[in-house]
Amino acid sequence: MIVAFTCYYHPKGPEHAACARQGCKEKGRGDCSFLNYRDAIEKAGLVQSLPRYVDDFTSMDDKELNRSCMDIACMCSGLILTGGGDISWESAYEKEDYKQNSDMIKYISVERDRLERALFSAFCKVGKPVLGICRGMQVINCLCGGTIYADIGAARNIHHPGTGSGEDKLHAISLRPGCWLCQAGLPLSTTVNSHHHQAVKTLGNGLTIDATSPDGLIEGFSDESRKLYAMQWHPERIGQTLAEKEEESMEIFAHFARIARGN
Repeated sequence: MIVAFTCYYHPKGPEHAACARQGCKEKGRGDCSFLNYRDAIEKAGLVQSLPRYVDDFTSMDDKELNRSCMDIACMCSGLILTGGGDISWESAYEKEDYKQNSDMIKYISVERDRLERALFSAFCKVGKPVLGICRGMQVINCLCGGTIYADIGAARNIHHPGTGSGEDKLHAISLRPGCWLCQAGLPLSTTVNSHHHQAVKTLGNGLTIDATSPDGLIEGFSDESRKLYAMQWHPERIGQTLAEKEEESMEIFAHFARIARGN
C-alpha cells in the first residue's frame, strides 16, 4: 500500500530540494526532515511511501497539475501533508491579522501551496484519507474555509518553538473522548512536541476539535465523514526529544494506515 507525502520545499532554491531528494542528512543544506516522515510511515506497516517533491510540479500548468495529482490520488491509499514554512494565501489569514502581522509570515513557497491544494482536492474527490501534521494541519483548515494566526506570539503571546534553534517545545494536550486520536491509543492527557509560530484561528467547515493545549490553541481536529485528520505537533520525531512517547506516537501512523486500508 502506497501513501503519498509532501516534502519540504526550501526557499533557498532547487539545490536544497535536490539535497533532500538524495536523502542527505547534512545540517544546513535544505530540510531533510522528510526522512522522519518516511521512516514513521514505513514503521506503521505501510509497505511503500511516495514522496512528492515540489520541484517536480512547478513547470506544470493548472490542468496538467490537477491531472497529475488525480493520478497520484488514484494510485495511493492516503496522503500526508507535512510540516514546513508558512502559508502564502492571503485568504488564510483574517484581514486585520494579516494587515498587522504580515511581516511575520516567512519561508513561504507559492509552489508548494499550489501543489498541496491540488493534492488535497484530488484525494478528497476520490474519498481517500488525508493526514495533516503541523503546517499540514493549517493547510487542511484553510482549504476547509478556516483561518490561521499569522503569528501566535504577536496575536496571543503564545510561543511554541523550543528554547533553542531547531528544538521542539514539549507541552501538554487534552483530547476529546472518543476522537480518532483516542482510537489510535493516545490517553486523554499526554505530552507532545511542537515547533510552530502559526496555528488554527477559525476552525474550518465540518471540522471537529479533537485536541487542545493549556494555552487554548487547537492542537488537533478531524472530519471523519471526509476522512480528514490533523495534529499540530510532530509525532514523526517525538522520539528525538521524548523517547518514552515514541511508541505512542507511532500508533497515530498505524491508525492512519488502518483507515487507509479501509479497516
